[in-house]
Formats: sequence, structure tokens, C-alpha cells
Amino acid sequence: MLYPIQFTSITPQDMNVSASILVAIMVAVGGRGTLWGGVFGAVLILVARGSLTSSLPALWPYVYGGLFVATVLFFPDGFAGLWKRLNSGSRKARVPARSPPPPLPLSSSWSSLAQKRWA
Repeated sequence: MLYPIQFTSITPQDMNVSASILVAIMVAVGGRGTLWGGVFGAVLILVARGSLTSSLPALWPYVYGGLFVATVLFFPDGFAGLWKRLNSGSRKARVPARSPPPPLPLSSSWSSLAQKRWA
């Protein structure tokens, strides 16, 4: 995904278990089922890893694990699902809900016709 762009090349030795888990976490954080969700998750994880491993390298595994656990527990659809929920909530607030129209009264001719037909 963004791995070759960041490191300029990729080989089969680079795709080990930890790299596969990293990609799975990128997709989970960004959101499954949408292209931009996976890309957003990849950018978020790579930026966080780059900034935290350079300044506080011992803190990165805890942030990484905490982000994944928080995503699984609180945002199972990732940031893409969160965006959809927030966007649909704001749309519902703007558009007033319509009440259903009142039922039409049935005349006696309709009810007698229905009774004859189904009897």
C-alpha cells in the first residue's frame, strides 16, 4: 500500500507477520469496506509511527496497541464508519422528519365490495 512509497522498494522478505498485522490494523483503524478509509488509516498509522518512534520510541507500541483496542471496542467500522454516523446524524438534524399521511376513509361501497370479493 504505502509501504513501497515510504521505503522506495519492497521485497518478499519485507512481508512478514508484523507487516501483515500492520496492514490489517491500518485497514481496521481507517475503516473496512471503503477505499478512503484504508488510505486514511494507513496515513494515520504511518504518520503516528514516524513521529512517535523518532521522539518517544518506547511509547509507540503502547499507542499502537491502544489505538487498535480502542478501534475494535468503540469504533468497529473505523474512522470511515464514524464519519458515516456523524454525517448521517447531521443530515437528519437538518431535514425534518415527515409524518405519514392520514389513512383515507373507506366508503361503504368499498368495504361492501371487498366483503363480496373475498367472501
